[in-house]
Amino acid sequence: MFDRTAQMPGVVWDYNTGLRMAREVDIPITRGEGFRGLDGFRECLVHDTYDILQPDCVGAGGIFTVRRIAAMAEAFHKPAIMHGAMGLRLAGWLQTSAAIGSPWQELALVTPPLLPEEQWSPALKVVNGDRLFTFRDGEVQVPQGPGLGLDINEDALERYRVAPRV
Repeated sequence: MFDRTAQMPGVVWDYNTGLRMAREVDIPITRGEGFRGLDGFRECLVHDTYDILQPDCVGAGGIFTVRRIAAMAEAFHKPAIMHGAMGLRLAGWLQTSAAIGSPWQELALVTPPLLPEEQWSPALKVVNGDRLFTFRDGEVQVPQGPGLGLDINEDALERYRVAPRV
């Protein structure tokens, strides 16, 4: 079964391979970070392709689209967890993860051996305070401030702004 509405130009998604793999191994199979919008996730649910749906917030279409994906997954008794994020992008990821009631957290640490705080430290140049995120009992905490929870230093943000190409 193939998706008639390609998620990305020139890409046709195969929903049968994930289904076969999920049935043949005894570990949860997850996917979704490459899907755009709702169609691919709906097809995965209808075809029981994956055990867990894992949307990428930016690629899928933003916080509200991910909430819709999670609601569809819940209707099919499947968990939805956020695809990993890093840097300042993690603020929106945490808010979205909390909004969909995600049972797990996946953090993207793509440049080992850095710890999360070391990876996030360059972003401290554009926020007020000395921390971006905090951990409690092994879990990163959802920021509680307005917006996405970060206190952005507008002057610093302006200082690092890159002018668009004309």
